[in-house]
Amino acid sequence: MFQTILCATDFSHGGSHAVEVAAKWAEAQGATLEIVHVVPPMITAAAPASSLLSELHASIEADAGGKVEALVTSLSGRVRATSHVTSGFAQKEILARAKASKADLIVLGTSGEGSFARAVLGSVADRVLRASETPVLLVPETSPVALPRVIVAPTDLSPASQHSVAWALDLALELSATVEVVHSYEIPMFVGRDTPLVRDRSHTLREGVRSVHELGARANLHVMEGSAAASILEVAASTHAELIMMAGSGRGLVSSLLLGGVTDRVIRTCHVPVLVFREPHAQA
Repeated sequence: MFQTILCATDFSHGGSHAVEVAAKWAEAQGATLEIVHVVPPMITAAAPASSLLSELHASIEADAGGKVEALVTSLSGRVRATSHVTSGFAQKEILARAKASKADLIVLGTSGEGSFARAVLGSVADRVLRASETPVLLVPETSPVALPRVIVAPTDLSPASQHSVAWALDLALELSATVEVVHSYEIPMFVGRDTPLVRDRSHTLREGVRSVHELGARANLHVMEGSAAASILEVAASTHAELIMMAGSGRGLVSSLLLGGVTDRVIRTCHVPVLVFREPHAQA
């Protein structure tokens, strides 16, 4: 499924954990792994160029290069790994490098635990996720390194979720994993629960999901009443899932600023990696 995986690290615990997860995926997929580190710029309008700053920046770049090479060496014999060190703004450089290396997966670590820590916006992972045309795997630093054996794949029957569920089923086949497909619905408070429409809602939706997705033997279907994010997280917890795969929202200024979507809420709350795909047309 993936041929070139790019993993960006800042050498923190979370960044190092993301490298381990990326290496595990590359090993399983027979993919090439590129480890990238971006050195923040030191020369700005507020701090104009000087020989001292230039020397300091060069020293930081050299130190970072040594650390990335050490990571590559530690993976020798397991995966085909390369390194890349550059300077600039992290989001821009990570996306540019992913495009240059034709990466088909970006892996990023996310730090912090709990809803409060994940609610802090503006991180590199947030910005890359919102701008990337390439699938992004977000790895919490407390998540396991092991490959997923249970994958949760939400669907709202849209073309984007059809695409992500199909990818989940393909990945499950490669990894001998199972897929827990989740579709949720909410009943308005003013609608009586004794009406035939409500009583038959779950069955009708099950049939609708199965008509859209070719689930097969490796997939289980969960049709649940409640909010989408809560249903996804409930299934992930009850099945001990190690991965959630879901479609992201569209690109562009407006969509990238809209917060509070299902994908956002899942990412900020769960403690397992989340693999986010863009809509099919955005990957062309």
